[in-house]
Amino acid sequence: MSANDITLNLIDINDYESYFRIYNQIENLKYLDFIPFDDVKEAKEMILKLYFNDLYESYCYKIIYDDKIVGFIDIFNILNHEAEVSFILDLRYQKQNIMYKSLILALNCLKKVEINKVCAKILEGNLKSINLCKRLGFIEKEKKIINFKGENQNLITFYKEL
Repeated sequence: MSANDITLNLIDINDYESYFRIYNQIENLKYLDFIPFDDVKEAKEMILKLYFNDLYESYCYKIIYDDKIVGFIDIFNILNHEAEVSFILDLRYQKQNIMYKSLILALNCLKKVEINKVCAKILEGNLKSINLCKRLGFIEKEKKIINFKGENQNLITFYKEL
């Protein structure tokens, strides 16, 4: 999938260095429920576990901009024409509409394969992601308190009909 300057391709096992770099950025880790990778080998193992086995029906698209992998979009929990989406972008490429354009591409692709409802679960403090979802037409449907890294936090579930 591509539009203008952005291309989405399924993640490949050889993308582990980019996966490591982006998922280990401190600002991005603030809203992720796992600890940083110790080395690139762990990132490679995570890619194999999540996207190259028969246990999970999940897909990860790498976002390519300016011939570099700058982010990822995960599609998972696919059931009854519904799916959950999560996303992450290299901090150096934020505030350039890259994730906005990438998510439009991904949502259009999901619509073509008969996914008609998508949700995104975002911590209340993650204002960039909340604002992005709202800009894309996601509607806040649920808010619940969860224990996140030892603290009670609000987790907001957004939905979008495709």
